[in-house]
Amino acid sequence: MNLKRMKEPCPYCEGEVIYLGNSRVDGSKLLTHRVMCTECNWMWDIEVETKRLQEAWKDICEEEMLYSWDLDSLEHKEELLDNGNTLYYVVRNGTCYQYARKLKDGTYEERDKVDMREVIRSCEFARNYEDRVRIWYGDIITGVSWDDEYFVTGYIGRTTGLYKIPIMLPNKRSSGGPAILTDRIIRIDFTNNHSGPLYKHPKFHVDQMEVRDEENTELRENGYVASVYQENKGCIARFKNRNQAENWVKFMKGERYCK
Repeated sequence: MNLKRMKEPCPYCEGEVIYLGNSRVDGSKLLTHRVMCTECNWMWDIEVETKRLQEAWKDICEEEMLYSWDLDSLEHKEELLDNGNTLYYVVRNGTCYQYARKLKDGTYEERDKVDMREVIRSCEFARNYEDRVRIWYGDIITGVSWDDEYFVTGYIGRTTGLYKIPIMLPNKRSSGGPAILTDRIIRIDFTNNHSGPLYKHPKFHVDQMEVRDEENTELRENGYVASVYQENKGCIARFKNRNQAENWVKFMKGERYCK
């Protein structure tokens, strides 16, 4: 069977995508292209995913225009932690989003209200849309990424109780996960399509990374053949396969969504 191969790789695993045929949505006249990844076997309709995302985001934006809100108009809560620090939240649709903190030494840090509003809107959209996301944490002033690689992909859910804070769910069946640091988010992407960032800090960037051959003889004997170096930090990661190292760098930069 001669299958047509698509130009764009799979947005989840970067595998080869093949064209399966046409399909119609709910009996409508909208004709869509059904495609499948040959690596992870994920199937999706190109137009459907794009159209569904665009319409959902349009509905959110229209609602925001009709019912304009800012942080000052929302309910505020604060939580005193056991370590003496205090967290400050605003409540949007029942979810507590942290926007500021006061350390026990008296230092107070607060995120720009306009910027925080965009983070909240994007998180609410991702949580209601129930699609997989990739989150970057970093410096909210300079926009530089902290280069976190764990607990940054999944589905946005929320806890129960008095403070319903956003959490990162590994999959849709998960009942719990780590808290999302909403006051430190600098970028949010959907991983299952090419719609662009949901939110992106105006100065977002990842410090330059370079893949080099491993120079340490002992490490090479143990199978490590490639290292990743970052400006002003030196070696930050080592790999037993150069392709793994290059894919890891792309993951950190947002050029792919799996390592």
